[in-house]
Amino acid sequence: MISPLPKIAFPPIRRITMTMERKLTLIIFAAIVVALSLASSALIYNAAQAAREQTEDDLITLADVIGNNSRAALMFQDREDGADILSALSSKPIIHAAQLYDAAGVPFARFVRADEPIDLPEQSPALEDIDPWEDQGHLWMSRLIVQDGSVIGSVLIAAHLEPLQTMINHQIYWSILITVGAALLATFLASRVLHLLLKHIRMVVDMARAVARGSVPDTLPVTAHDEIGELQEAFNQIVETTKGVVHQTQLVAQGDYSIAIQPRSAEDEMVHALIEMTSKLNVFREESERRAALKSGLSELNDQMRGEQPLPELLNHILAAMTQHLDAQAAVLYLTQADGSLQQAASYATPRTAEEPSAWALGEGLVGRAAAERELLCVSVPPEQALQLRSGLVEGKLCDLAFMPLIHDQVLAGVLEVGRLRPFQNGHRDYLQQASASIAIAIESAQSRARLAELLAETQQQSERLREQQRELQKSNQELEREMDLARKVQLGFLPSAFPHPDRIQFAHSYEICTTLGGDLFDAFPIDEDRVGLYVADVAGHGVNAALISGLLKMAVENIRVKADFVSASAYLLGDPAALLGELCTAMADLIPSDTFITMNYSVIDLASKRLLTAAAGHPYPYYSKKTGDRLTSIKIENGPALGLGLPDDFTNQTLDLESGDVILYFTDGITEAMNAAGDEFGDTEFADIVNAHRHAPLPELIDNILHAVNQHRAGHPISDDCTLLACCLK
Repeated sequence: MISPLPKIAFPPIRRITMTMERKLTLIIFAAIVVALSLASSALIYNAAQAAREQTEDDLITLADVIGNNSRAALMFQDREDGADILSALSSKPIIHAAQLYDAAGVPFARFVRADEPIDLPEQSPALEDIDPWEDQGHLWMSRLIVQDGSVIGSVLIAAHLEPLQTMINHQIYWSILITVGAALLATFLASRVLHLLLKHIRMVVDMARAVARGSVPDTLPVTAHDEIGELQEAFNQIVETTKGVVHQTQLVAQGDYSIAIQPRSAEDEMVHALIEMTSKLNVFREESERRAALKSGLSELNDQMRGEQPLPELLNHILAAMTQHLDAQAAVLYLTQADGSLQQAASYATPRTAEEPSAWALGEGLVGRAAAERELLCVSVPPEQALQLRSGLVEGKLCDLAFMPLIHDQVLAGVLEVGRLRPFQNGHRDYLQQASASIAIAIESAQSRARLAELLAETQQQSERLREQQRELQKSNQELEREMDLARKVQLGFLPSAFPHPDRIQFAHSYEICTTLGGDLFDAFPIDEDRVGLYVADVAGHGVNAALISGLLKMAVENIRVKADFVSASAYLLGDPAALLGELCTAMADLIPSDTFITMNYSVIDLASKRLLTAAAGHPYPYYSKKTGDRLTSIKIENGPALGLGLPDDFTNQTLDLESGDVILYFTDGITEAMNAAGDEFGDTEFADIVNAHRHAPLPELIDNILHAVNQHRAGHPISDDCTLLACCLK
């Protein structure tokens, strides 16, 4: 087993710093060495390839000559003649050994140089001509000897490769000497040229380092009139521009944002960037001052509105704070009334005259227009229409008016009108828009407090009346409870007290309502001596309305049953589930409200033929379990629309053959939609699994297991819908 190699710890590699002159010299040296190496390698490879090809051609020629001369010796089995022919190869120094083979591939004659023994194969290496190959440091060639189309033998020749390798090594030696000499000479010349070029560049580098350290040096002396001189002049321009930038930056740091430096050209990006930066800093300063003023004004306004102030006092404080911050000379505040109009509620320095309107309709005048558009409205007033303001010292006219809707949560609380002797600025508009919601909230709070005080007084007056009404309500509730108990007994009376043909079919059921009255209904009755009709129905919703509609459905079915004794059409309906559902759809259309519907499944079981005929009106599919079956299945009925939602001809019958012991289970969606406290429903999958697990149990036990699983899922959470189960089994 080979042991792993030991790990070698290399010393840390440090970055080598060298001058540009050395870097360029090394690059030139490496480029020349690589170029000459590649050229020498290509020449050596081509020479070696040509020498090998020449050797292979010589071997092929010798093999052909030996083959031609050896035909007579092979045909007459003259081994001495064959050995003489091979001995002629001693004049070819490159040939090391040769051997003739007869037609059977057995050695016939051989030639080997005495000073260099070699193992020759005892059997011809091939039965056909093959290309030369290399083995044991020799080049081998095997050729067939053919006479009149028949192979009479073969020849094998081995040639030395050492002369070829010696020639290649000689060429490599001279190539290395030439490459190294040329590289050294070119590197020396390049280093001298680079030294002269980089001498002037170092002066520029020293000044660039000074600029990088943050100092601004003096300009460079221009020492040449070539590209180096142009570089020095360009760097002098950079230094001059840097001095101007530093001076301008010092002014900006002192708060002077006036642009003094001028760009030298359109491509002077640094100066353009400085000008743009200075401009943006100035804008940022102005924006910061504007925001600070806005924040201060809003804070002062909130201070004026703080506390539980009466509405008139609050409005006066609002107008005082607004006019002070906006440097306004007059203001009026309008509040929204119950009819949507705007009524003047407070004013500042604007006495209202008798001819001026005190209320504005929505969209009327500038006040109504601002309220309708719900946006800040600023207008300039003609001098002849402007309000004249006078005092003991000044006199002037309002030239600009602003109308600001006061809105909070999309509710218009009022409109604020403000007038100034000078035009409004952007900062004033922002202040009005920012203050709108705060003022609206303060006004709504004051109005709510006033209404609350009024309601409190009314509540105290109504409390005594409510106590009297409660006593009357308690009496009415007691009477209503008695009536509801009676209605519950009546509804429970709708359920079957006994099931038909108990000797031929077994029934089990469960019925639970979520309130006093429910909307679920089921029944099973005899149609004739061999047929049983049964149905399960669910009225949308629960309570009194659902109970009344279920009673109407019960009456409609009983009406058809009564008529069946003497009307053949009614008898036909009882035996055809689709026709019966269509009849009920027509009968109930005028009896139930448009927002209510009934789901129903009606089935006819023929006990003689043991066949089930069933149809459904939007009701859940019943489950069917064969006594000999492995798993529960659902009866896939082509479900028609719920009663009250479709046409009477939209129902289809489904037929199913039964056997003794087969179980059919009908249910309402209150079972599958029973929820726990987290709102998770019992679900169709869980319901099907519990039914499938107990499908072979007696019907009462099957019903009990289902109810137990539903109650476990509910975990004490009350049911939200009526729950009905009806199971039947053929005996």
